[in-house]
Amino acid sequence: MSSAAYPLVHKKHAIRLCFERSRFAGFLHGGANPIRITHSISMSQLRNKPVMARAQQTLSAWRQFGPDVEFAGIKSSVLEAQMRNAQVVRDQILAAETLLDRLRMARDHGERALSEQLTLIGYGVCGHQDFGDDCALYRAMGYVPRSENRSGRPRKPKTLSFPSPVKKED
Repeated sequence: MSSAAYPLVHKKHAIRLCFERSRFAGFLHGGANPIRITHSISMSQLRNKPVMARAQQTLSAWRQFGPDVEFAGIKSSVLEAQMRNAQVVRDQILAAETLLDRLRMARDHGERALSEQLTLIGYGVCGHQDFGDDCALYRAMGYVPRSENRSGRPRKPKTLSFPSPVKKED
């Protein structure tokens, strides 16, 4: 057929258009009783689904309407094997993520306990009679010794400025 018979079409409608112009348009042959198609799926509806859902839908339809037919040199058993392989990898990823979540939780608990211990040690150095809160050890641990501690937020003194009176000239 010439290219004039097939006008330019957006690609999401290409499969539907191709099927509608074929000799099977509107029917799926199921032996003596053809089945009428009441709705069609556009490519955008297929693209918005996750790959595994699309594969499951494709495999289910393939098994129902043509289980022994090869499409593009691929058998339904090959598609099913690829789906199983993908699912195995998905399961391994899920197990790894679960393990990673558990390890992160253990790390967070350990670091929280370590932080509490460090705080207690700092208080211990601060309260020790030979060291106290104004010693080199206290500073080396990352604390600010009492002698270097500021009293608070520095504030500038507020100065009030009044406008000077304007002198009238006579």
